[in-house]
Amino acid sequence: MGDQERKLASDCLLNDSVVGVPILNMSVLRSFLLFLLYLISFSGYSSTPIEIGENDPDKDYVFTGGVIEIFKDTSRKITIKDIVDHHNVVFEPYNSAMVATILDSKADYWVRFTVINQKATSGWTIELFDFRIDDFELYVPNHYGGFEKFNGGDRQNFIKKTYKHKNFAFDVNLPRNKPNVIYIKVRSEGPVGIIGVIRSTKRFLAYAVNEYFLLALFYGVLIAMALYNIFMFVTVKDKTYLYYVFYLISIIIYASTQDGTGFQYIWPEMPELNQFLPDFSLLLVILFVILYCRAFLRTETESIWFDNMLVMWTFIRMGLYLVSFVHPVLYRLVCPFTDLVIFVFTFAAGIDVWRRQKYKPAFLYTVAFGFFFLGYTIYVIDHLRFISPSIFYVYSLNFGVALEAIIFSLALAVRVKVLLKEKQDMQEQIICHLKEKEQFRTKVNKELEQKVLERTQKLDTFVFKASHDIKGPLRSIIGLTKVGAKDVEDQKAKEYFEHILKSTTRLDLLLSDLISLTRIQQATLKEEEIDFKVLVEESFTSFSHLELYQNISVYIDINVKEPVRGDKSLYRSVIQNLVENGLKYSDPSKESPYFKVLIKSLERKLIMVFEDNGLGVDSSLKDKIFEMFFKIDSSTEGSGLGLHIVKMALEKIGGKISLDTAEGKGSTFVIEISLVKQLEFS
Repeated sequence: MGDQERKLASDCLLNDSVVGVPILNMSVLRSFLLFLLYLISFSGYSSTPIEIGENDPDKDYVFTGGVIEIFKDTSRKITIKDIVDHHNVVFEPYNSAMVATILDSKADYWVRFTVINQKATSGWTIELFDFRIDDFELYVPNHYGGFEKFNGGDRQNFIKKTYKHKNFAFDVNLPRNKPNVIYIKVRSEGPVGIIGVIRSTKRFLAYAVNEYFLLALFYGVLIAMALYNIFMFVTVKDKTYLYYVFYLISIIIYASTQDGTGFQYIWPEMPELNQFLPDFSLLLVILFVILYCRAFLRTETESIWFDNMLVMWTFIRMGLYLVSFVHPVLYRLVCPFTDLVIFVFTFAAGIDVWRRQKYKPAFLYTVAFGFFFLGYTIYVIDHLRFISPSIFYVYSLNFGVALEAIIFSLALAVRVKVLLKEKQDMQEQIICHLKEKEQFRTKVNKELEQKVLERTQKLDTFVFKASHDIKGPLRSIIGLTKVGAKDVEDQKAKEYFEHILKSTTRLDLLLSDLISLTRIQQATLKEEEIDFKVLVEESFTSFSHLELYQNISVYIDINVKEPVRGDKSLYRSVIQNLVENGLKYSDPSKESPYFKVLIKSLERKLIMVFEDNGLGVDSSLKDKIFEMFFKIDSSTEGSGLGLHIVKMALEKIGGKISLDTAEGKGSTFVIEISLVKQLEFS
């Protein structure tokens, strides 16, 4: 039928009456003539037209299988004029109720469907759901017998879209009371679905707001779960949380490539990512699902067979991704089934660990992954056009992932409790083991200490007896040597007697110190009132015969307010040895040599200070001078036991000594003894 015939038919439909027909039946006649005109004009068109009723409320008019006809142009040279003029064009109806899918990337596909509009002329929006179409041209009839052309595709920057919406949407006019034949020319490298909807613009805007609100909730839940698990990873340092964060990030990227929000908000000026990211982000989802599964369920130890299968399928999946660069059609046919197999293994691994170990987190993992597995399965079935289109099927993956994220977070929280319980049990076992070791060590130490004490007591007894037994004959030798030195007149013999006297005197001094040390070690502490003034004066008096004593200025300051009780012999040993040390190592070359003794009680402590400006000691030797037989100068007199005796006596009465000294500047010994500590009595 030509344009004049179409115009004539339209004019007839717009008249209030036709010759021979009463005005009373105009509405019935109008519908009959419209249907007759449709049959005459499009006798070759077998698909069901979309009818927008005059009194229908706002609703969606979906066009896909069962409504559309398709013509495949392998030459890629057919134009809209050729289509309208029927030049080498044969449309075939797509009778299936499923979504029409085009696969041949080397051909153009022309899609045709008819809209009979009995409502408003303007205020309509056509929306194509599959935003992954590379390039398309939409032709909508206008009032002048021609077409209004719209272009789109994901190869163009997002900013070029008429509507800043994730899908392709266009405002169109649909002339009333006539068949509006709409054409779409589609060209795409990958498989895409031909499915769209005609809505009133008002309904489109309301639907878009609600859809974006739900998508915002979906991505908000995933981002919140990702941030929560990042915090948990930083706190717990468990790599499971890190795997789950990367899994959520991969899901966010993959979902945004499927619903178009990624192109809208993340890479609007990089349309080339629309070709790359879907397959790559899906690969990341698979890899991090496997890593998370193995770490969460501990399959390496709890389910070895499933762990081996997961590792094997990891390599298979990575190899399949490489196939996508060589044979993309084969990849898209095999990939969904491969991913389903992997998800089956990850799901079954959770069931296996739960069944074997009664591990509560594994139960929650299984429930959570069950939602994801169900959602992904429905999504794949819908993607492969095995079921009729539905908004629930389109967003089934989103629903499954959202529920999975919430339950997974609960599972991770339970897992933390389980790990903490295991850690606590392990710590208790370690503590128990350490206690047993400590008890054993204490027992062994006591036995060793007892044996050492017995040996030491025997040795001390031997030393004491031996020293005491030797001391008698030694004193006799000293006495005889002194007499012999007086009786002999030979000068040479006198020198020999003097050497003998010096050696025996030194040996006598050593024996005296050994006896003192042994007495201290074996002494039973006595409780006596200490008069420090008497002890200090006795010490200085015992050394008054020394020649150096006459040139030293002695300062004594004793200020002990509270009576001090303790073992007088031990305090005497401490004071006497420190006084002897200060006098013995005075520096005669100094003009004003001095020796100070300060004893005072302060805050329930007894402080004793012995200060001199004598020869001093190199600071590197401070810790050695309290060792047994240590002498700074081997040529000096003395046994090297004096300061060691001081240390041993202080340990016996619960005191401690420190030394501040420098070579050539003198020494200061500071002693602290607690007056609160109770004496222990044997």
